[in-house]
Amino acid sequence: MKNNVILPIIFIIFFGSLYFIQLSKDAKKEQTINSVIPIITNADDIGPEELKEIKTGIFENEKYTLVFEEITKEEYENKYNIFNILEKSKNKTLSQSQVVSKNGNCFDFKFEDGKTDQLCNVKNDDQMDRIYSFVFEKNGFISMNVLYWEGAGNILINTKTGQKINTFGNPIISPNNTKILALRADLEAGYDPNGLQMFSIDDVGNVELEWKYEQYEWMPEQAIWANDSVAYIKKRTPVYIPESGLSEVISYIKITIIENIE
Repeated sequence: MKNNVILPIIFIIFFGSLYFIQLSKDAKKEQTINSVIPIITNADDIGPEELKEIKTGIFENEKYTLVFEEITKEEYENKYNIFNILEKSKNKTLSQSQVVSKNGNCFDFKFEDGKTDQLCNVKNDDQMDRIYSFVFEKNGFISMNVLYWEGAGNILINTKTGQKINTFGNPIISPNNTKILALRADLEAGYDPNGLQMFSIDDVGNVELEWKYEQYEWMPEQAIWANDSVAYIKKRTPVYIPESGLSEVISYIKITIIENIE
């Protein structure tokens, strides 16, 4: 009789302990994932360039609709190899540029309209460091990386007018020279944005931000133009693997960019 009572109690205690251990593991897993992938909410006070998701994989603002679709690694790499070769062939080095030259800790600019400008490195002890480096000149633009005390960015400079635009990263110019993509990946440190921007280029070469897409689920690693309205993105997504902890999955998406007709 005693065994009939004691055995069920032992089973209850044993399986109950397993249940609570699993709950603890799940809680730790959720805590780890949330620490790497913060939850974001839709804000009512976003700017006109911000995108809102209207249905799964479709985003829009007042001027554009974006459709996100998965593609294969082969599709991406076929386009990337062609695009990369063409783009590198257009790049001018610092020594080839007629607009910018290195002058000690500064870069001197003389633009096509006669204006001049200068960017100088700043290094001191008040956490206001700015260290500039030349990336390339092409298609009427100069790309300058800038390294801050915490974080980094890019400055896009018009070689005709000297207009300067801050971008997430190095500009990726569309084949017809009317659009620019910029990206930056940062889910770890949180010093920089994590997302994509697209700018338009007018006939004079002036640049205007048209949309930006920031999120905290995956990191954009590379971007290329398949054509003037389709971009391919290589992305990295943090995942949790119980046996080994955090890891990441590499995948590829196509973004079709549609200009809304009023």
